[in-house]
Amino acid sequence: MHFLLLQICCGTLNHILLKLLDIKKVHLFSAIVANYVICVVLGVSLSGKLPVPSFLIYSFFQGLMLFSGMALIGIATVRSGVSITALCARLNLLIPVVVAFLFFGEHVSLPKIVGIILALSALLLAIPRTPDLSTDSTHRFQHLPAILVLINGGCYLTLLKYVQGYVITPEDYEAYIASSFLFALLCSSLYLSIVMKRKTLRSNKKDILWGLLLGVNNFGAVYFMLRALGDSGLESSVIFPITSVGVLVASTISARVFFLESLGHRKVLACCLGCLAVVILQAG
Repeated sequence: MHFLLLQICCGTLNHILLKLLDIKKVHLFSAIVANYVICVVLGVSLSGKLPVPSFLIYSFFQGLMLFSGMALIGIATVRSGVSITALCARLNLLIPVVVAFLFFGEHVSLPKIVGIILALSALLLAIPRTPDLSTDSTHRFQHLPAILVLINGGCYLTLLKYVQGYVITPEDYEAYIASSFLFALLCSSLYLSIVMKRKTLRSNKKDILWGLLLGVNNFGAVYFMLRALGDSGLESSVIFPITSVGVLVASTISARVFFLESLGHRKVLACCLGCLAVVILQAG
């Protein structure tokens, strides 16, 4: 259970760091590239070995989804707006939960279904009801990127569970994470060379420092998720909703404490529903 709590802490800290990146005017893409580099270095250093060829194909797709997820969120925010993009990003847990029921043999019970519904309700309530004035409503496939955000995130979690359960051992966790972030780094480099070849990527010590902090935290988030899936004694159909609402509740409280953000009735209700969902899911 402590790995589950550590994963929630890392997920919450990730939201805090991204908020600080905006406040400190850090160049986001530079920080993300530095984040990938430190994840690779950490993974290789902690594992003491290079990635094993037997799982390279899985880490390739894991890294590809890591990179494409951030790109899709950026496009979807412009096309569909912040609210719809946030909605799709939070609903992505539906995919690994359904796959766990249908293909991984995880049992279905009434408390689990009720808990998952409450968790989804909490995630939906937490989305701010603000008009998105900057959306590109003239595009024919306006909401396609937002749908792809949902699919990409869900497939990422599903692949992570599959690899943890059927491909790698706990001794491979660090090397697998390193290879996944290495492929994400290579995708970023390819993006820079093709799409941004006429632009200069601004990078300074501040961007690299914040990227380093982001990388250490992101490495921890993936590592503790793998450990939670393997050692917590809970099924993945319970773990994914618990981590989602746990990060929601902790991030909401952190935003209030550190950034003095207002809560509002919707966020308070979302946190209450989230806590109730966690209790029911653990009991079910």
